[in-house]
Amino acid sequence: MKAKKKRCICGWLAQVDMWNSKGVSMFCPECGVFDPPHILRKSATGIISKKYGKLRPEWKNDVRKGFEECFRVLRPGGFLNFKWSEVEISLSDVTPLFPQRPMYYQRQGISGAWFMFRK
Repeated sequence: MKAKKKRCICGWLAQVDMWNSKGVSMFCPECGVFDPPHILRKSATGIISKKYGKLRPEWKNDVRKGFEECFRVLRPGGFLNFKWSEVEISLSDVTPLFPQRPMYYQRQGISGAWFMFRK
C-alpha cells in the first residue's frame, strides 16, 4: 500500500534583510515572521552568531525599526509573527518595543516565545 503524499499549499515566501528591503513594498505579504537575532554579548566568532547574526549595541532601536519595516510591507489586515528567545535579553526588555499590543502570545519551552500581531 502506497503512502499518500502530503501537500503543502503556501503563499509567497521570501527572506528579506530589514536593512535592504527595496522593492518589498510590491511584495505585500499577508503573513510574515520577524525573527531577529537574539545574541548580544556572545563572541562574534561563535557558531550561533555566524549562522544567525548578532544584535548590535543599539539593538532596541534596531528591533523597533524592524517592526516598523515589517508593518510597512505587510498588507492591511495581515498577520505578523514575532519570535524571541530570552537566552540573553528578557521579554520584559523587548515587549515595550512592540508597536502595538499582540493578539496573543505563546511561551515556547523555558526561554522562547511567539507573538502574533495584526496590522
